[in-house]
Amino acid sequence: MGKIYTALGLMSGTSMDGVDVSIIRSDGETKFSRVFDKFFEYNNDIYNKLISIRDKICSYDDLTTFKDQIEMIDRDLTIFQSYAAKKTMDLAKTKIDIVGFHGQTIYHNLDKKISKQLGNGKLLSQLTKRDVVYNFRENDINNNGAGAPLAPIYHNLIIDMKILGQANMLF
Repeated sequence: MGKIYTALGLMSGTSMDGVDVSIIRSDGETKFSRVFDKFFEYNNDIYNKLISIRDKICSYDDLTTFKDQIEMIDRDLTIFQSYAAKKTMDLAKTKIDIVGFHGQTIYHNLDKKISKQLGNGKLLSQLTKRDVVYNFRENDINNNGAGAPLAPIYHNLIIDMKILGQANMLF
């Protein structure tokens, strides 16, 4: 068995209503346990900005056309999610080794091998004072994946661990 790490993950979905924050402990391969979960609803300002920019991004060119708006909401979203991460760390009262940051998808085109998520991993790292892993979809595409969905990889691990009787199930 390898070292057990405590990780905090931030995940927001297509509803754009907020961010789920979870803390787990895992060796990254076969051992896993849930520590703490909390949902943080976006305020109306962030929610409305997310919906507005999502509705404007219909093509790759729109990412350039609306670059200034994207940068503004990118920062707002990162600051909000850093608040959610720090608040969760305070509530859980546990040391976090690493943060996983999905960001908020606003454009995905597998044919062109492009996926754009809002959220600045470097800024999140500065704000939380933790190492942050991010750009999951882009990294998946660069390694011949589809970039989405990524959750089946996690679900497969959970199923495998349940079969082996090693999982502290999330559900």
